[in-house]
Amino acid sequence: MKRIKYIFSLILILCAFDCFAEEKIKIGFSFGTAAVSYGDEERKSMGKNLNRVVLEGDVALGFVLAKPLNFSIGAVSLCDFRFQDGQHFNLIDYAFYTGIRLYPGIGGLRAGIDYMLGRRTDFINIESVAKEVYSTQWGNGFRFSVEYDFSYGVDGFAPMIGGSWRHMPRGGYSDNIFSIFFRCNI
Repeated sequence: MKRIKYIFSLILILCAFDCFAEEKIKIGFSFGTAAVSYGDEERKSMGKNLNRVVLEGDVALGFVLAKPLNFSIGAVSLCDFRFQDGQHFNLIDYAFYTGIRLYPGIGGLRAGIDYMLGRRTDFINIESVAKEVYSTQWGNGFRFSVEYDFSYGVDGFAPMIGGSWRHMPRGGYSDNIFSIFFRCNI
C-alpha cells in the first residue's frame, strides 16, 4: 500500500511539472560509450587481457521550466563487457538521477548537473577467480554534463551530442565514468 502512495505522489508531481512547464514533457534517449576509472584496485587489474566493449544508455523525462532551464529525472546504465575464450568479466553499473540543465545563451550549448543514486553489479567467470556475482553498496554521486542541442530554438527534430563525468562512491572507494553520447528527444 505504501508503494502505491509513493507512485501516486510521483505521478501527481510529474503532472504538476507538466502543467506549469513552458513546454510539454520530453522523453530523451541516449546511447554512447565511456571510459571507466574503477576505484577498486582488484577490479582495475582483473580481466585486463580480455576483449572489451563498453556501452552506456540513458532514459530521461525532461521538463522545460523556463526557456533556458530544464529539470530532468531518469536512469542510466553502463555495461563494461570483457570476454575471450569462454571467460567473461562483466560490470554493470546502474543509477537513477534527477538534475537541471541550463542553456547559457551560446546557441544550443547546454550544461547539466545531476544527483545520482546507483550501484554496480559484477559478474565474474575467469579461470583465476571462482564464478561469482558481487554487488557494491548503493552510493550517492553526481554527474556533470555538457551537450550541444541542435534543435534548440528550432522547430522539429534534431539530435544532441555531449559528454559527461560521473563520480559514484562505492563504499570505501569511488568509480569515475567519462562518457561521450548521442541523444534524441521525443
